[in-house]
Amino acid sequence: MASSNLEQLCSHVNEKISNIKKTLSLRNCGQEPTLKSMLHKMGDEIIVVNELLNKLELEIHYQEQTNNSLKELCESLEEDYKDVEHLKENIPLHLPQVTVTQSTAKESDVDPEEPVKVEPAPTKKLPKEQRSIKEMPFITCDEFDSVPAYMKSRLTYSQINDVIKEINKAVISKYKILHQPKKSMNSVARNLYHRFIDEETKDTKGICLLFDNGLLEQEKHLDWFPRMRAMSLVCNEGDSEQNEIRNLQEKLESTMSLVKQLSGQLAELKEQGNFLIYNMKHNGFTALGTQCSGAYAPHADNITGM
Repeated sequence: MASSNLEQLCSHVNEKISNIKKTLSLRNCGQEPTLKSMLHKMGDEIIVVNELLNKLELEIHYQEQTNNSLKELCESLEEDYKDVEHLKENIPLHLPQVTVTQSTAKESDVDPEEPVKVEPAPTKKLPKEQRSIKEMPFITCDEFDSVPAYMKSRLTYSQINDVIKEINKAVISKYKILHQPKKSMNSVARNLYHRFIDEETKDTKGICLLFDNGLLEQEKHLDWFPRMRAMSLVCNEGDSEQNEIRNLQEKLESTMSLVKQLSGQLAELKEQGNFLIYNMKHNGFTALGTQCSGAYAPHADNITGM
């Protein structure tokens, strides 16, 4: 143990001596003019390298921040891509039509300083204004999902919108005849015109009205939905489809409560009847009934006739 400690101590002393020799040699080198210039250059280069290292650290930090932001952007783009793919695969069959009005002339193109030349308009008969025919809007996916399942039954979203499409066709064909001048009508259109006029009353003025016979004449393949045969389309500004759905739901709830009451009363009547039959059997009315039936057996036809 002592020899090993002595060896370690000797090696440590030798290292110190070598370090002292190196420092003395470097001190002597710094005193020479040729080596001084070289040391100054080395110091300047060390400063430049230190500045470059600082710039590299800043650049690395900036690149790390950029990398994190790009990762977040990539994740958001992936989510948007999934949403777009979902929308692409689930595009509804019926979309509301958007009417775009284009202006014939822009105000910016006209110079206010230049005098405007007024040309006399040609004397032509102005076309009659086309009357707009109100149509039932297609239901959206949110509206379809909000309807309870017992009201939808087995109907699908596309089937309901197909029915609405056919109803709109029937409404358009009816009111085209009503808006058509009488002189241009043929015999079939004139008969339909008079029938439509007879169907209207004072209360239906200003209301878009359609009866079930118009639906059946328009499209025969609506028979798969028999409840739609008696459906009339009323497109008034004060009414809405939501109110109709609520009214139908309230009527259905009242009907269900009435059915429950009647079923309860029927069950009570059955219990009372069973109790009376049990008492009659217990008190001997069964035997009396058999004797009476045997005694009056020849007159059974008369009893049934009574």
